Order: sequence, then C-alpha cells, then structure tokens
Amino acid sequence: MGNLANKCPRCNGGGWIDAFDKGCRRDAFHAKVECRVCNGQGRVEQPGDWHQCRKCQGLGGFGVFGPCGEHSMHFRHLCGDCAGRGWLHTPPPASSNPVPAPAAPPSASTGYPSAPATSASAPPPEAPTGADTNQALRSPS
Repeated sequence: MGNLANKCPRCNGGGWIDAFDKGCRRDAFHAKVECRVCNGQGRVEQPGDWHQCRKCQGLGGFGVFGPCGEHSMHFRHLCGDCAGRGWLHTPPPASSNPVPAPAAPPSASTGYPSAPATSASAPPPEAPTGADTNQALRSPS
C-alpha cells in the first residue's frame, strides 16, 4: 500500500492501527483507528525524519496504567508532546558547514579622487592646553 521507501513508521504502511497497537490495513478484522502519522495513507515523505515519542512510548496516549493507544479501554487522554501520533517529526539539523555567501562586488568608481591614506603610527593632532586657550582669550582682536 505505498512505496516501501516511504512507508509510514507507525502503521508500517498499512494506514490503520489495530486493537493491539500494531499497523494494519483498513479491511483487517481488528482495525480500530486511522494512523495519525500518515492519515491513513500508509506513507510519509521522509520516514527517516520520524522518531518515536519518548513520553508515550509511541502509543499516542495515556490511560489509567500509563501509555496506551486511544482505543484502549483504559485510555484517558492523548499525548501532548506528539498530539496523539506516537511519533515526532524531527528533520535533520542544518549543515554545520554552511555555504559562504559570495563576496561583495567591488564598488563602482565614482570619478572622485580617494582620500589620502593616513599613517597608523602618526600621532593625533595636539589639542590646545588650558594656557593656550587663556592666552587666546586675553589677546585683543
């Protein structure tokens, strides 16, 4: 019921879940609910990106005695982590070596001469001291 390479990990390609929490086909005698991972299709795009939910142990819900399927007589509520699917979609992490962005193109010439280069070792210009400032204030203009 679908490409073997894209087989749903929850129902094993059957599209339905039976009374024993195993994958099955829709026409199986013990078929109970449509698979929540593949929505009854029996296949998913990237089966390797799906991992069993650790909280509900892949069953999709909780009952009086712990994890269980939603058709169990002890069932109380769906798992909040996986929304009742029993499996979580976790795509692979992005590459650790990202492709570097291309270098910026050189800027176009504007036709103006460039500013003269300054020496990094040249001392900064001298600031006037307090005495020089006072002298300039006393001298008549």
